[in-house]
Amino acid sequence: MHAVPVPVRAPELSALSLFLRPQGRSVAALTGLVHVHGASTDVLLVTAGWTEQVDDPASDRPQVVAKSDVVVRSAVGEGERTGAMFLYDFQPTGVLAQLLGGVGFHKMIQTFTDTHYRRVTYLPSGTTRYAEYFSAGQVPADAPSGEPVVLDIPSSARPAAPTVLDAVPLLRWESQPEPSEPFAWRQVRRSGVRVWLARPWFSSGDGELLGVLVFDPNEWVKGATGWVSQPKTVVAPDAATSLWAADPIIKHGSETTNPTVPPLLTTDQLLLDLLETAVSPGVGITPPLHGEVPGGRVRGWPDAPGNPVAVAGTVPLLDVKGAPSARVLGYQPEFDEATRRWFVDVNVQETPALWPFLRLAVARYQPHSIEGCSLSPVALTGWVQPLPARTLTVSRPDAGQVQVTLTGVVNWHQWNQHGAPALPGDQLTADTPTGEDAVRASRLQQARTVRASVQHRPDGAGDLEWQTVSSTLLLAVSVQEDGGHSATWTGSVVLPGGEGSPGLRRPGEESSWRVLVEEHELFDADPPAPGVGPGTTPRLVYADEVYL
Repeated sequence: MHAVPVPVRAPELSALSLFLRPQGRSVAALTGLVHVHGASTDVLLVTAGWTEQVDDPASDRPQVVAKSDVVVRSAVGEGERTGAMFLYDFQPTGVLAQLLGGVGFHKMIQTFTDTHYRRVTYLPSGTTRYAEYFSAGQVPADAPSGEPVVLDIPSSARPAAPTVLDAVPLLRWESQPEPSEPFAWRQVRRSGVRVWLARPWFSSGDGELLGVLVFDPNEWVKGATGWVSQPKTVVAPDAATSLWAADPIIKHGSETTNPTVPPLLTTDQLLLDLLETAVSPGVGITPPLHGEVPGGRVRGWPDAPGNPVAVAGTVPLLDVKGAPSARVLGYQPEFDEATRRWFVDVNVQETPALWPFLRLAVARYQPHSIEGCSLSPVALTGWVQPLPARTLTVSRPDAGQVQVTLTGVVNWHQWNQHGAPALPGDQLTADTPTGEDAVRASRLQQARTVRASVQHRPDGAGDLEWQTVSSTLLLAVSVQEDGGHSATWTGSVVLPGGEGSPGLRRPGEESSWRVLVEEHELFDADPPAPGVGPGTTPRLVYADEVYL
């Protein structure tokens, strides 16, 4: 053939995969095939390119750094058509070359600087066999390359244990027009936990998550009639799993369920998890899913702030005696530039238990890792009490009043199961409950109160200068004293007439008028004066506002 300045055909990689990633080592051995034109290709080149996030505590923020490496630089046989990626370079000769029929071997072992996970793009190219026949300007500096191949190179070492700086209650607010009413607005407060973490992050590479460990005391075992759930033989200690429990000062209210399974997943997520488990035999996965990632956004789980982005059904706790398996809910850390710290938001779902105490067991979780290296040692947060969820609806039945409704789970710090004082006369309206409903409403009012106030802010006034125009104590028209332990308060607040009063419109848009709703829990207190019985002291547990 004639001399050419570049190979006649660019090399092409096929069936490239990771062959070996030794635990604790920074090397990765790859295997696969490369199709080459040996008659015009002198040297096979395979370059690797990737990006990685670097979190240097001395810098203001994490940075994305691009890196590259030449993984293969290997001579190509003149009669070679197919190259096998191997542990060393070898060009057969003599009878062996005739038997193999144009097959060569090329060493493809990449040595990284650490054991981190990376997503690497491998690009094959080659140099011409006839370089000496051309001047330097005639040979392209960048020879034509084949199609790139992208591979995940898993982490080969366990991540470092996270350093938990703090854990605080998290409030999640949702607001929207009430779908069924043209002059109504709905606002929902939900709760969770924000976990603050120290730098640096990415101890196992990109994609490192904060895993929250949940220990289900039951496990799936294959029996004679199929998969059955039974108690685990090895139990995780309290120091290695998340815990939750009811507030001991509550005199009447719902208890918490399994103490090692806090309510972190939504009903939709639990149903999807159940469906994935149920259909697992048909898709080649068997309960408890063998450390695969059955949940998370990549599998269609709800994508929202505070939700896990990956879920592992079972991961062994290597630092615990007996290595019991725990479920790992993986959350995506976020960087706060103001404080130069990492944080993770964990949603806590609403339950009939109010003010539960919650302590999370957390670990760094790297889904892309070799077996036994996905989870770091465990760290514990402090105890946190997520706030109760509340749904507030504000509607305008007419121009002269505002209808306010609040719903949510309740409990009782003062409890008299035999009865309660009659409702005050100023609370008696057409909507006032009667009979047993009135007794339950009065009994709840001994433990908590809800007040709605219409407020006005004069022109040019600041946010601390709202003035209360009218106010009313909302009555609990529906109270569940068992089961769900929920209540619904409702009432009407009068608007002033005349010029300047807010017109009839859907609430929600910013204005100089608003309704403020406050809920107080009532606790026993010292007598307010000598010779007087014990009093009560309020604690504000909920406050929200809606513009009118």
